[in-house]
Amino acid sequence: MARDLHHLQELEDRLAQLEDQVLAGELEDFNPRMTTLRKEIAGWIRYYSQLDDVVCELQEDENGYFSENEQRMFRMAEQRVGRL
Repeated sequence: MARDLHHLQELEDRLAQLEDQVLAGELEDFNPRMTTLRKEIAGWIRYYSQLDDVVCELQEDENGYFSENEQRMFRMAEQRVGRL
């Protein structure tokens, strides 16, 4: 997750460039480029949804395996996943 913010910012930059090109009338192949970006975004959404599910399960700690400090770290991880 440490580099995820960087990747998401790059994705946002690519979307902004695409939008600028569309608004300037300089883009002929919009649909294929947008489809590529949409698939990439969908992959990130799946990744974060699954990661959130795993972290939530660990945080619940139904069997009491984790210390209070470890549970705190899971809460912090869940919050970060939510922000990303």
